[in-house]
Parts: sequence; structure tokens; C-alpha cells
Amino acid sequence: MRRHLPLAALTSLVMAATAMPARSTPAWLAIAPQPQTQTLFTVTCTDSNNIWAGGENGTILHSTDGGRTWNAQASGTTLRVHKLRFVDAQHGWAACGAPNGYGGALLHTTNGGGTWTPQLDGTYYGFISALAATSRFDCWAADGYCDLERSADELTWTGRSVCATAPWPGGWIYGISFPDSTHGWVVGGGDIGSAGILHTSDGGGDWSLQPAPYAGELDGVVAVDSRHAWIWGAGWWGNMSGGFILHTIDGGTTWGLQEPAQSYNLHELFFADSSSGWGAGTYGTIVRTTDCGDTWTQQATGTSATLYGMQFSDPHHGWAVGEGGVMLRYFPDGYTLGVGDTPPALSATIGQNVPNPFGPQTTLSFALATAGRVQLSLYDVQGRLIRKLIDGGLAAGRHEAVWDGRDETGIQMSPGTYIARLLGAGRESSVRISLVR
Repeated sequence: MRRHLPLAALTSLVMAATAMPARSTPAWLAIAPQPQTQTLFTVTCTDSNNIWAGGENGTILHSTDGGRTWNAQASGTTLRVHKLRFVDAQHGWAACGAPNGYGGALLHTTNGGGTWTPQLDGTYYGFISALAATSRFDCWAADGYCDLERSADELTWTGRSVCATAPWPGGWIYGISFPDSTHGWVVGGGDIGSAGILHTSDGGGDWSLQPAPYAGELDGVVAVDSRHAWIWGAGWWGNMSGGFILHTIDGGTTWGLQEPAQSYNLHELFFADSSSGWGAGTYGTIVRTTDCGDTWTQQATGTSATLYGMQFSDPHHGWAVGEGGVMLRYFPDGYTLGVGDTPPALSATIGQNVPNPFGPQTTLSFALATAGRVQLSLYDVQGRLIRKLIDGGLAAGRHEAVWDGRDETGIQMSPGTYIARLLGAGRESSVRISLVR
């Protein structure tokens, strides 16, 4: 018995394979070709064209065309690059650390990453765990266990322990955010009950402990001005546990709970202003808010890989990176393909078969922007599976498959219209083909 496609799926296939004026795609799409497979933990940008991403084994990638193409940069380290910050297209820092948390380095560039030089070398608690910069001459780094380093000249750093100025509850510093040179937050923690939120309103001269309403680890903080900030983490409230977001509208005097995200944990938040923000996390999760975080909606990403880093140059240009080197690009309204248009180089696409109409055989050509598993199948117009031509892994590039007009059992099919359907790289593409005698 032949398997059938559901009616809705068949309708979609027929419509997609018929000359339609346009077709919309999801808002988040995988950038391809994927330049490498090292897990990426951070992404940053200075505008919609200049983007950097960092990850395992000293990986630093740079794009000058909005993420369409990428070049690897020589970081000079095999440590994990887990935070990148650029204040302009030339000047930036890379926070690095060993996966076990012991040992790290802070790298600096003055030529867009053409060369990277070490500025801080970590020792026992030397994992450079957080990084922030408001300008070339106002930079902050967390040098492991409750130690902050600051640079006011881009080159030299002065350290101080926040434990000496505020009753830090213990654990690592995981996040720093300064919306301006005066106001800033530091967050972190470790064991149950050790969540910490520190705040300064005088450029780091003094730090005060703010109330953390929930126990657990605070993984990061983002502030858009002196009053509005968000913290994300994982921990406990009542009898529940999981990911959560905290929000303040009064400079941290009070923090309220937003979106108890029990089904996923967030690894990054980004806010363009006090209303509009995104979050990225486990299971390929990206969430979106337009009301300061009071409500969040999940956006389709086409991946189940954990996403660790996210950055936007403006509300219309954003990127997310994560597990296995996955890289996503944001299209705020989706993008539209007209008849005969070629999709961006981030998909698997099938071209019209040659010859068409055909008999006794025809060649189907398709392109893969990234290596991965591909299915190329033939269906009749009732949605019945006729034959599966390809089902397995293929390299990136152009490929061909020949159909001789027969089904899986070798029986010659009747003349008529059939649909070739390609699944791969998180996308579906199809064409109508005509078999004649």
C-alpha cells in the first residue's frame, strides 16, 4: 500500500510547485554554507554588515556582508571564545576561558580582528566570564570569581573585587551590562540561594546588592537605560524550577518575574529598546516580546540546536548562533521569493527537471548550501508516495538524481503530472514534472 501525504501537505506541495506570484518563509533561517562545525557561544555586530561570532577552540569568524559569507580569524588561542564585544568596526575584545572554568584570556583587536593580542591572562580563577563596553575607553570584564576588571584607555586594566564593596552572595559573575558609563549591573551566582545582583550608579565606584527574588543562577543581564533591565537565569520559585526572566523598571529597586520558561532555558537576551526584545536558548528556542517582556511568543527557527548567542544591529537585522556551529539570520517580516527567484544561500532548493515533459527518464538537479541529510521523493497529485530517490547525507553543492518513471517496485507509472519534493537544510522545495510516453 502506498503512503499518502496529508491533504493539507499535498495542497501545499501542489501550490508550491505551481507558478505562484510569491512565497513567504520563516523569520529565522540558517545561514549557509555553514562555515564550520565548532559550537558558537557568542555573536556581536557594529552594523548590519559587520558581524563576528566566537566559539570552541579559539574560533572567531567575521562577516562583512551581513552573514552571507564568513572568514575565519586567527585568535591565537585554543580557549573557548564565549563573549565578543566590538565598539566599532575596528576595536573589540574577546573573552576566553577553558571549558572547566580554570584559566582564560582577554583578547583585543584594533583592526577588526585581523590580529588579536592578549590583554589579560587568567590564573586560578581566570575564566573571563563576562564582558561589556560602552566605548573604547569604558570597558568591563569579569575575571572569574567576583573580580571585576576595568579599562579606561583600551590597553590597561585595573582590577577590584566586588566582594570588598558589597555582600556578594558567592559564585561566579556571569553577566555585566552598562547602558551608559555611569549605570551598570553585575549578576551571577552558583548554588541554590546564592543568586547575586549588584548595581552601580557612579561608574563602578560603589556597588550595592539588589534583592534577587528567586534562588538559583543568574546567567546574564541586559540594560537599555538606567531604569530598564532584564536578567535571565535558571532556578527555583515556589515548587517550580526552570528558566526565568526578571525585569526592573525602577533601576533595580524591585525585580519582577516574567515568562517562567519551564520548558526551556535562555542563554541570551537582547533588547533594542525598553519594549522590543528577543531571547535565545535550548531546543532552538527564540522568543520575542514587543511589550517590555510582559508577554513572549516563540518564533520558528527550523533547528533544535541549543542557541547560545544573539545580537541585533537594529530591529530588522539580527543573528543567533549555537550548538554545532549553527548560525541563524533574522528576517523580521519573513522574505518573499518570486517566480524564478533563487532563495538566499541558506537552503536546499530543487530546480526544474530536464527534460520536461519527459519520457522515458528525466534528471532532477538540486543545490545544498550545507551538508546534511536530504530526502528527494516523487508523489502523484493525490499525495501518494511513488518513489524515494534519495534518503541520506550529502555534501554541500549541486547534485543530480535520475527518475526513470518507475515506482519503488519497478512498475512503470502512467503518463501524467507528478511532484518532486526535496527536504533538506530545514526547508522544503518542490516542482511539478510531466511524464509522457
